[in-house]
Amino acid sequence: MKRSARILSLALAALLALALPACGQESFESAMARAIREMQDVKSQHTDMIMSVDMTLTAAGESVEIPISTSVSMDSVNEPLAAHAVMDTVAMGQPSRMEYYVEQSGEGYTAYMSTDAVNWTAMSLDAGGLGQLSAAEGLEFYLRCASAFEKAGEEEVRGAAASRYDGEIPADMMAEALERSGAYSMFEMLGIDSGSAPQLTSGMGLSIWLDDETGLPVAYEIDMAALMDELMEKAFAAVDMELDVAIDEAYVYVTLSDFNGIDAIEIPDEARGA
Repeated sequence: MKRSARILSLALAALLALALPACGQESFESAMARAIREMQDVKSQHTDMIMSVDMTLTAAGESVEIPISTSVSMDSVNEPLAAHAVMDTVAMGQPSRMEYYVEQSGEGYTAYMSTDAVNWTAMSLDAGGLGQLSAAEGLEFYLRCASAFEKAGEEEVRGAAASRYDGEIPADMMAEALERSGAYSMFEMLGIDSGSAPQLTSGMGLSIWLDDETGLPVAYEIDMAALMDELMEKAFAAVDMELDVAIDEAYVYVTLSDFNGIDAIEIPDEARGA
């Protein structure tokens, strides 16, 4: 598999070809060209992700708030691919933790998972399954499918100056976006699957931050509120449930850091023995 940096470079190039006719901003062209050059040399990185969904369900005059938050901290090496991630989730006040290791095994990949760092489960993955484990892989896809960007201003990311660009993942690309992210698993119990995507009318807002000094992509944020609202309405309609759904908040925020600062991912023997 080509290393992640190469894939991102191709993704940026594809994005550039699509976006420039739409937005016509020379400064954006310069920023993307620089990002392509810098990403060629990235061999490892650290990723932090926060996903937050806050919804309210109302039926027969009674309302229930359903807050869900997930945070992921991950180190990854691009070639051969290896990663270590810890995912913490709090759903309606109930916490849970999952620890992952992923490594390349020939043409495929092996994931090791544990909820207590003692008992491990191993499973095989293909390249398509890696998007759910890697926030960096997700960034590559969102960059590729976003059709246009406009510079929104200058902001700080981890204390460093960065240029912010805003765009959108259009509705006609949502099927692949949801499939890659694994988001459909959240809705399968309610009757939502990949067959529902062609009927979606909502897109997702996307913001990307490029570091002013290094030119590297250092953060992105996805606004999923409108999409989540539409998905939940379809879900409850599919099972003939009369519920009012209010999505108060739904977003994913990812930062990338420590570029080339990770030498190797050491997988513990107890995980390999699963």
